[in-house]
Amino acid sequence: RKTWKIDDYNSDLRSKMNISENDLIFLQATRIADRKAIELAIKVIGKLKTEKVKLEGKIYNGKIFSKENRIHFLMPGLIEADSKYRNFLDSYAKKKDVEIIWCNKLMDTFRSEKKGEKIYSLWDFYAVSDFITYPSIVEGWGNQFLEGIFAKKPILIFEYPVYVTDIHPYNFKTISLGKEYRKMSYTNGQKYARVDSKVTEKAVKEIIEILKDGNKYRKITEENFEIGKKYFSYEALGKDLKAILNRIKMEE
Repeated sequence: RKTWKIDDYNSDLRSKMNISENDLIFLQATRIADRKAIELAIKVIGKLKTEKVKLEGKIYNGKIFSKENRIHFLMPGLIEADSKYRNFLDSYAKKKDVEIIWCNKLMDTFRSEKKGEKIYSLWDFYAVSDFITYPSIVEGWGNQFLEGIFAKKPILIFEYPVYVTDIHPYNFKTISLGKEYRKMSYTNGQKYARVDSKVTEKAVKEIIEILKDGNKYRKITEENFEIGKKYFSYEALGKDLKAILNRIKMEE
């Protein structure tokens, strides 16, 4: 399968969302639900914006990030949560000075056209993004995690229980928000997740280091890709299935 890259089709996606080529994009590729704890990512991006000056100058891709450039947070996923959580995310993002772009109307399963409007796939959003956020506190496994690895993007992650037991042992390089959180009450009664401020600060420091160092960015993403290819690719699945079938035949 071809990796997800900028091509003739998605090369205009940034401009469709009024995003400059030198702006930075953080992508929340999951569906929108409270168990995704998207507020954890908002807090990190908000803290990153307060230290935006450290990003100025050449960044990992050779582009120049200036004080005029912006940091965006894309939300193309299906909204499963009720309006209460959606409203909370909007108000929390405003409080943290984070620019959310709700762009689900631009995305579908496949590239297509609707009512004369160009529609993009989720893979196109991965291609134009710089960093992936995956702060879920509960997941069955972690499809979006593997998608981020395949897209060769660095990933901010909360170490939810299944990640700790089933994924962490493979030694992927991630920016971690740890595995402990607290549930707090917001003014409208919405419960939201929080991690220690020191954890957030450490994550922001690591994100800046990666975004400012092209070699580090590529090393992390390439090594993660190779780990994913070795253990979670279709080829790896084929080998596992073949071994299982051979074992069954031997037991017959």
